[in-house]
Amino acid sequence: MGATGLSIEQLIGREAVKESKVVDEWRREYRYGRILYNPGNVKQLRTQMYKLHEYYMSFYRQHELEQYIGVQVRVRHYFHGDDVIWVQFSEVHQLLYMDALDKSLMSCYCL
Repeated sequence: MGATGLSIEQLIGREAVKESKVVDEWRREYRYGRILYNPGNVKQLRTQMYKLHEYYMSFYRQHELEQYIGVQVRVRHYFHGDDVIWVQFSEVHQLLYMDALDKSLMSCYCL
């Protein structure tokens, strides 16, 4: 059956249905102030992602009410003059998991 991805045998109970993988709670939902990555797996992050995670946690401790970080863009980056791009922490969460990435967010990460 196309919509469900199950065979007729699975639908009528003659054949077992494979269980889906459990989605990591930390990946599924962003909550402001909560650690971005599963605490048991933080040390497995690559260097830059780990630094981004640590920056988020230190920023949150210092500025509990702010939900954006400013990314300074210089002339050498885009040739349009100095500017600041404001990035929501929910987008930082998406970047950490490489999920639903925005072009401007990827530009910031590449800078």
